[in-house]
Amino acid sequence: MSNASDSPKIVDREVLRELCQLEGEEGQDFLTELFEIFKQTATEDINKLEAAIAAREAMQIYRLAHKLKGSCLPLGANRLSVVCASLEKEAKEGRIDEAVQFLEKIKEEYKILLQHFKEEFGI
Repeated sequence: MSNASDSPKIVDREVLRELCQLEGEEGQDFLTELFEIFKQTATEDINKLEAAIAAREAMQIYRLAHKLKGSCLPLGANRLSVVCASLEKEAKEGRIDEAVQFLEKIKEEYKILLQHFKEEFGI
């Protein structure tokens, strides 16, 4: 089992800094808009993941985990991305029973991410 120092940061601040620099003075607005879109789609994807796991649809679980993982990267949401990658791998290998544990971890990391953005950026 890895310790806390081995786990990725909640958010890669370098990615966020680069995002803000791309848009100059409007960087915070761009970040806010990007995060709002992420929240909407991530919430939908997590709900769909829950349904796919309940239906034991390995390919749908794989697709949704992959999509959610990809949505995390532009925001530097490392920890959530890592958990999504783990679920993606389990689904690809047909291990649906383990998917429930990963879904709970995804929900937990998603809540942590939302709280982090609220505290750090007021989003």
